[in-house]
Amino acid sequence: MFTGKDDIHIRNREKLWILSRLGYNFRFMDEEYRKDLVRPNSNNGKDIRTWLYRNAFLQDKQSLEHQYHNDKISRLIRNLHANGLSENTDAEENSKRFVNGVLYSDNPKSAWFEYQKKAFDGDYEKDNTSIFKFVGKKDVDMAKALSILLERSDWRGKRVGAWKKFVHFRYENDNEIDAKYITPEYISFCYYVNIEARDVFLMQIRYFNSMKVVGNLKKEPLYTEFLKKYLLRAYMLGYMARIEEFQLEYLHDNDESVGYTIEYLENIAGRVDAESKDLVIGDRAGNDLCAVRNFIQKNIEILKFNKEA
Repeated sequence: MFTGKDDIHIRNREKLWILSRLGYNFRFMDEEYRKDLVRPNSNNGKDIRTWLYRNAFLQDKQSLEHQYHNDKISRLIRNLHANGLSENTDAEENSKRFVNGVLYSDNPKSAWFEYQKKAFDGDYEKDNTSIFKFVGKKDVDMAKALSILLERSDWRGKRVGAWKKFVHFRYENDNEIDAKYITPEYISFCYYVNIEARDVFLMQIRYFNSMKVVGNLKKEPLYTEFLKKYLLRAYMLGYMARIEEFQLEYLHDNDESVGYTIEYLENIAGRVDAESKDLVIGDRAGNDLCAVRNFIQKNIEILKFNKEA
């Protein structure tokens, strides 16, 4: 494709050189192409729904970062060619408007209603469009976008505050029927939330502990990653003496393997519980340890549940 000598091939080589210099991630494009090859071409509605779900909710963080990185480069190139086009990707534009216009507004609930209306109507100053997918969930789509925006150096000053406001906003303002249930989609939301800050971590697990278990998530690949992420953070924040990550990497279709993970979780829940009892009742550290213990026990309940979510 890029080795010929006619004008088209020469222009293609020039474009390839420019994209390479800008840091365009071609490996990611190859990976996405291979994924697209497994798109179900049958009329089986169940197969199509499964494919749509996995593309909407099971995108890992590295893949997400590569996607937004390439989108940004493409957006900048288009901006150079056409005056008036937005230099922001759709994820950047929507997440900026959400943070500034909703989370930091005097009336977030009313601002959220207006935000959704403008997104639905396509009311953008330039050529951006909504990030909300037809088959997706708004909390997941926004968590994905924020997980990229708030890592940027020019937004890090707002990072912890914005995550705290977003987590609180999600639980207090999501009125969907399944908003209080622990579903695969909800786990996707939890996975994209940045829990590095102690306050965000504790707020998130306390809300998680209040949610209702409606199914077993042991066969969901992202659930394993979610579990490792949160327990590793608990260890990093000093709520656990040690963590053996390999104990959480169970075989999804092997009940014996899942049983070993449950046994491990019961063990560390017991250790955390013992540590919390050594502290003064009502002490903040003791309350935080109880929240961590309850989080572990909630996940044991998920893995033991007798039907799939």
